[in-house]
Amino acid sequence: MAAVFLARQVLLAVSITGFLLCSCRIHDQKEPPHLESKVIYFPGTNDTMEITSFNHGKEHGRWVKYYTSHKIREERFFENGIKVDTLRVWWENGNLQASYPFMNGEYHGECVEWNESGVKIRKMHYKNGYEEGLQQQWYDNGSIRSNYIVINGRRFGLLGTKNCVNVSKSLEN
Repeated sequence: MAAVFLARQVLLAVSITGFLLCSCRIHDQKEPPHLESKVIYFPGTNDTMEITSFNHGKEHGRWVKYYTSHKIREERFFENGIKVDTLRVWWENGNLQASYPFMNGEYHGECVEWNESGVKIRKMHYKNGYEEGLQQQWYDNGSIRSNYIVINGRRFGLLGTKNCVNVSKSLEN
């Protein structure tokens, strides 16, 4: 009888220890992904207009929008609700319209835009969501629209038709 009682206590102790170990492992692990995709069609057709995906209700993964011609209109990426990687937008003729890099949900790096003919019309630089460095814009004919530099939040150079700060001023001021 004592042996049966001892065996039950050992079995109970092993069961409780196993349960606690399993419980700890479950709580230490990251929550498994719960991915959902959503497809939107153009009205009255079976043609895909947009494909999106979510992880636990937050934007996640590759998102794509299409023209009625089936060409890609826009491609962007999310990671648990935060914009990442590079947003690309195309004109319907297939030429790239815009390229905007993101880091932690903010513009970060060189953002470029082109007109429908493929001529570059804007090149802006960002750091953590703020303009930083050389910023340039052109008219469709290629002439300069604005050309300035941003240093510590201050603009120096030609912004549109007027100077931001007298270009003869020292950049150290």
